[in-house]
Amino acid sequence: MLSGIGSVVGKMLGTDKAVEKTFDVAERMIDKLVYTSEEKADEKANAAREARGMIVEWVNATSGSRLARRIIALAFTFCYLSLFMIATVFDAVAVFISEANAKLMSAASDSLDGRIDILSGAVMLILAFYFAAPQLPKIADAAIAKFTQRKSAND
Repeated sequence: MLSGIGSVVGKMLGTDKAVEKTFDVAERMIDKLVYTSEEKADEKANAAREARGMIVEWVNATSGSRLARRIIALAFTFCYLSLFMIATVFDAVAVFISEANAKLMSAASDSLDGRIDILSGAVMLILAFYFAAPQLPKIADAAIAKFTQRKSAND
């Protein structure tokens, strides 16, 4: 469309090619100024593809330490599940025993719950690494925030 207008104006002024080139440059500049949602979506998809590719490359590059990663993952997960199960048993038993002992069992369970909270971020990262690797960048931010979370003085 612009080239047709440029042709008419160029013929009137005697500089057909100069006006056409000016319109082409103007058209390209306007196109670069407008950042469409489609371009944003394409850019986001490309970034996600690159992130997944980097994770896959990292896993392949560190395949020699695969056994060590699995041992660490199992150790953290075992600790987490053990604490959870023990706290659950303490809470369940507290219902059936005397009130004084029930308070002690509940206090012990609460103490274990605090340790479970400490491990939650690490276990989130481990599970994300093994079961949701393509989504790891998103999950890592939340897991690290959880892992480094500081409790207030009231807790």
